[in-house]
Amino acid sequence: MEWTESPLTTSALAQALDELEAAGCERMSVGESVWGRPIEAVSLGTGPRRILALCGVHATETIAGWVLLHFLSDLAQDRPVSGIPARRFLSRARITVIPLLNPDGAAIARGEIGPGDERYARLCFYNDGSPDFSHWQANASGVDLNHNFDAGFEEGCAAERELGIYGPSPTRFGGRQPFSEPETRLVRDLVAAERFDELYAFHTQGEEIYYTFKGYAPPGAREKAGMLARVSGYRAASPQGIAALRGAKDWFIAAYDRPGFTVELGRGINPLPEADGKRIYRRVGELLMLTGLF
Repeated sequence: MEWTESPLTTSALAQALDELEAAGCERMSVGESVWGRPIEAVSLGTGPRRILALCGVHATETIAGWVLLHFLSDLAQDRPVSGIPARRFLSRARITVIPLLNPDGAAIARGEIGPGDERYARLCFYNDGSPDFSHWQANASGVDLNHNFDAGFEEGCAAERELGIYGPSPTRFGGRQPFSEPETRLVRDLVAAERFDELYAFHTQGEEIYYTFKGYAPPGAREKAGMLARVSGYRAASPQGIAALRGAKDWFIAAYDRPGFTVELGRGINPLPEADGKRIYRRVGELLMLTGLF
């Protein structure tokens, strides 16, 4: 797979998944978005450790999907990553990647929904009347998927109201109830079926690794976060305020008492340019390998 500076559109993702499937990865449909777009996952590895990696949870953060797709490509082609042989990872772990959990939101953020679309007026209403969707984070229903998981949900709703958020919005509105959105329900159901040992949600930006929920870290999580921070130069930290509630890793920790991590890739202003992808991957290649080795 060649590096590209193009966005992770539906067609670009389909081409990348075709290549990975041809290289030996297992490709599967895991559900559909609000607008019926397919959401796919791709898996590789024969080891006992089972890892789930979520990307594209927020609409402007699709660069994370490219980073994980290239990681899978290197593993599938038996190329070392940060000097570590691919077979070491693949013999110890099986990683499942959802490269783009929020395809509708990504299309909205790219400006693909225009005035001629019957959905446009409603989206503008959610967007405070603005036709500029370049910072849209939510799904097609105006729900921020990273605030729709069942972990501190009522506290998160109270924090929304303090910020003046009372309904569908470009960001931070968590929905009327946990798992109200098809995108978060498919994550819940996939985790229940596969019983992953660890969950990683890859976002941008900040070069930080979050590993706690309400100050609690499952057994081994603190040590793992410290290890990942050391090899990447990122900082192991705890999120604050509304960002500390209702996320995928928060729910995974609360529901399963297993390590869950949010990794904030890169540094800058969202959306990070696609040109940053290769540099980010070089920086976090060893981090990605260590997810499966320890």
